[in-house]
Amino acid sequence: DGRWGMSRDDFSGVLRPVDDDVAAAPSRVLWVGQSELLPGRDGWWLDDHLAYTASTGAAVPGVGDLWPATAAGASDRLGDALDLARRRATSRLGRVLAPLGVRYVAVPRHRAPTDDLPADPAADRAVDELVTALSEQLDLEQVGVDRGIVVFRNTVVAPLRYLAEPDGEGAAPGAAAGADPGLRPALPGGDVRTASGRLTAGATVVQAATASDRWELTVDGERAERGVADGWADRFTVDRAGEARLVHRTAGADRVVRAVQVALWVVAVGVALRMRFGTPDPPARPGRRRGGAAPEGQGSAATGAPPEPGAPAPEGATGGAPPEPDRRGEPEPVGSGVDA
Repeated sequence: DGRWGMSRDDFSGVLRPVDDDVAAAPSRVLWVGQSELLPGRDGWWLDDHLAYTASTGAAVPGVGDLWPATAAGASDRLGDALDLARRRATSRLGRVLAPLGVRYVAVPRHRAPTDDLPADPAADRAVDELVTALSEQLDLEQVGVDRGIVVFRNTVVAPLRYLAEPDGEGAAPGAAAGADPGLRPALPGGDVRTASGRLTAGATVVQAATASDRWELTVDGERAERGVADGWADRFTVDRAGEARLVHRTAGADRVVRAVQVALWVVAVGVALRMRFGTPDPPARPGRRRGGAAPEGQGSAATGAPPEPGAPAPEGATGGAPPEPDRRGEPEPVGSGVDA
């Protein structure tokens, strides 16, 4: 039927409420399960059977989320948090995940909601144990979505950007130990790549994303001081109160690379369409045959008009032999048998 064994639907539809939630207040969805069942089938390995990845501002990871970040960012810390729950070293995983911006934890059991393909029994047991450990957490509540996926919502506020008092390098106090981080959302306006809002003088904004100098925070047009929180996240300290705006600056080289990628996709689509449908032949000129001959039953080869009465027929037009030439007045050949 043209589907090549693929499911008729995916998790994007059943996770629409989750998608709306993390888009309205930018946060993350942590995906953990068998590597083959994760969106994009890629991520960080948790053990021999389980892997994890995360999406930001959307329920299902997009193209930008399919490449795992470096261990210097949140990726390594997400794995450490999951290990705490699996080892029963914490009963409040939500408070550990909150400073990492995780609002939901998704555990897929099938490739799609209607997919019933059998999986590896050992991996199934690992997933069952993980779901049990997550169900025991006091600050995670299970959300009824679909039988093919188990979703937990973090009851602790987990914004992607929050206000925090500096503690050492700027981490939220007590976050690593699982104590209530008391995170206050900051810069509520915007999306994943931009944010805006009003800040007070001396405020410290922490963004739960891998530290990058491409992020820039300005207050009434004046750039704020940028630093690193807890060795991995972006931290901005403002000296004055006012309207703040956080933006991600894209390098010129990145724009060129994206433009080249778009051009290559256009060329690839064009080649594919030509291979699929071929190149159409140019239309034949009306009223003429190839080589300039007139169609059968018509007169002039150039105009198609009937010949004038008494006019000699053009050579080859009647289909017979050409007329004999007039040889009157020419000398008779020698030996022709005619008396001189």
